[in-house]
Amino acid sequence: MSLHYTKSGALDMRYSSSRAAVASGNYGMGYGGFSPSPLSSMNYNNIHTKIDGTLDMRYSSSKAIVASQQIYNQPSFQSPTSSPYKNQIHLKKDGTPDMRYKASQALASNSPPQPKTADYSDIRTSDIRDPYQQKKYRAESKSKYKDEKEACHIVDLQVALKCIENRPGEKLSKQQLKEEMKPINELLRMRLKETNRGYDKDMADRICDLLDNKDNRVTRGVQNKIEQMVEAMNSIPANERNNTTDWVSQRLTQLKEKHCV
Repeated sequence: MSLHYTKSGALDMRYSSSRAAVASGNYGMGYGGFSPSPLSSMNYNNIHTKIDGTLDMRYSSSKAIVASQQIYNQPSFQSPTSSPYKNQIHLKKDGTPDMRYKASQALASNSPPQPKTADYSDIRTSDIRDPYQQKKYRAESKSKYKDEKEACHIVDLQVALKCIENRPGEKLSKQQLKEEMKPINELLRMRLKETNRGYDKDMADRICDLLDNKDNRVTRGVQNKIEQMVEAMNSIPANERNNTTDWVSQRLTQLKEKHCV
């Protein structure tokens, strides 16, 4: 079984293999901060995580895991017998520790610094779209309904931008980001204008909500769109891949593993 890790060295709970390892009870304390006792009373598929793979403490299931001392979100946590956090976790609405409480202050003082993330909320799809490619695909279309069609991405740039939102590392400039997005721009296809504006746009919006953990309702149409996006990303030649395409591919694959199984 292939296991995935966060930058802190703990298991990345976004992956089903990591959750299964915890549930099996065969994962020792020496590898990412898990105790050998199994999660026998909990469905490991209901574990909620943040974008960095650590437990999302807004959910009662995550708090129950920490309270039972079966899993530790950070490897620097104290041992189960001395942990001051048991049943004392106070959180704000966004899931972060409420620093008005001593237990939260102690938790923060023992936690490693969070990795720097880049905010791309000021970037629009028009900043990274290549108009020449859209014109080229329109010109090459042999459809007699050419005037009713426009370029549409198999991997929508809207979803791609959502995938890299707040990703770790230094922020790229608009020009750098556009350059790294070129392989995704190459995935342009011709589709009916109504499809592009209607169904496809609706599916992209729903996937963005999934990436934001705003909605857990997954229809077959959303599943098809996610699987289509993963297939498209996998079609990018290895010599054309870069950090941005790899990150988008990783986030989409995580959605597929979570919602399309």
